[in-house]
Amino acid sequence: MGFRHCTRRDNEGLNDPQKEFCHRYCVHFDRGLAYQEVYGFDINAKTARANGNNLFKKQRIVNYVESILRERRQSVVEINVDELITELKAIAFIEIDKVEMLEPGEVLTVKMADKQKAITTLLQIQGYTAELPSALRVLETYGVKLKQDESGKWFIEK
Repeated sequence: MGFRHCTRRDNEGLNDPQKEFCHRYCVHFDRGLAYQEVYGFDINAKTARANGNNLFKKQRIVNYVESILRERRQSVVEINVDELITELKAIAFIEIDKVEMLEPGEVLTVKMADKQKAITTLLQIQGYTAELPSALRVLETYGVKLKQDESGKWFIEK
């Protein structure tokens, strides 16, 4: 169940069902569902939600949930940013027309990644946001037209 990972002080005064409620809550962040998972699905959703909310009024519950989440954040595997960007570029700029033909009767299953999502993520990493197109349109309404050259530098188009 994972109770051993948090310090004794974090879960002091909690019984096993309360600890399990905290762990279940940290899975999906739904107090009512966590309550039902621990105390039984024969409890209707409205009652479970109310009882789950009541548990969160106890500081010991809040402290234990915070300690679970704090531990989870500390144990997250670090992601190498360069590897992530390389992978996103591979997804964003894949060329579909370079897939080799198979022999008759052979089947090729290709799972396509979301190219647009990969491109958007790359732009966000580089500091561009979804507001960029809107900002460019606003500038155009004031007679300022920005363009980007091949190197990625912005300039005012005359």
